[in-house]
Amino acid sequence: MRHPFSSLGSRVFALSTVFLLLALPALALTPEQWKEQYEQVEHHLRAGDWQAADAAIGKLYKATIEQHGDTGRFDGGLVQLTAMRAIAEQGLGRAADASWHWYEAVSLMPDLLRMDLSPYGEPAQALQSRGVRGRELPAGEQYRKDEPVGDLPGIKPPKRSKGPGIRMPSLRMKDMGGFYVFEVIVEADGTVTQPLLLRRKGSVALGLLAFDAVRNWRFKPATRDGAPVAVPYLIGIGTGGIGGGDSDDEPEAPPSDQGT
Repeated sequence: MRHPFSSLGSRVFALSTVFLLLALPALALTPEQWKEQYEQVEHHLRAGDWQAADAAIGKLYKATIEQHGDTGRFDGGLVQLTAMRAIAEQGLGRAADASWHWYEAVSLMPDLLRMDLSPYGEPAQALQSRGVRGRELPAGEQYRKDEPVGDLPGIKPPKRSKGPGIRMPSLRMKDMGGFYVFEVIVEADGTVTQPLLLRRKGSVALGLLAFDAVRNWRFKPATRDGAPVAVPYLIGIGTGGIGGGDSDDEPEAPPSDQGT
């Protein structure tokens, strides 16, 4: 049976092969090595060997973003690996990790909600059936500052206590610029969950690093009548001096009727 990601994976591989063979940095993965390791990940997922899949995904993702994150030629592969990571984590019972990476992947590849992921078993089907929540920020409304979203009477807004920036994993990416707008849930314990990428100005690889940064943000939670409550919240994060606001490259919004 043809696996769910095979068509897109083949296109990513084919489009990058010629360029990368002409200009590969020392010790970088060749396209053939990348394809071989990707197929190993896919084999582990089909076999339900979640631990082996998780380890293989982490290794390939790290190498890909460090060695090719500045080129954009493996962006599709990075998103696929993020979806696969969510499936492996769901299989391992790491629900919070799986939810975060599923939201990442769906934000960048909304078709995941409609693809046939049955070859990857119950964990994939569970993530897909759960879907993602709908955005609270009305379509067309612009990001202006980090703030709660929606009509929240009686709510004292959350206050950020920790907010690391985007960490560049290699010197090859140090001059890249981008700006990304997320809608997240700031939970009653001050952690951040359920990230939706609403707008991006910059590469997919840099956007994935922005997701990583936002996950480590912490807040003094919002309160109502003195009790902590969860609220939807907008976050803008960037690098390279590119400002927020309008973007010429806005991802397709996930369907608003998919889960909560």
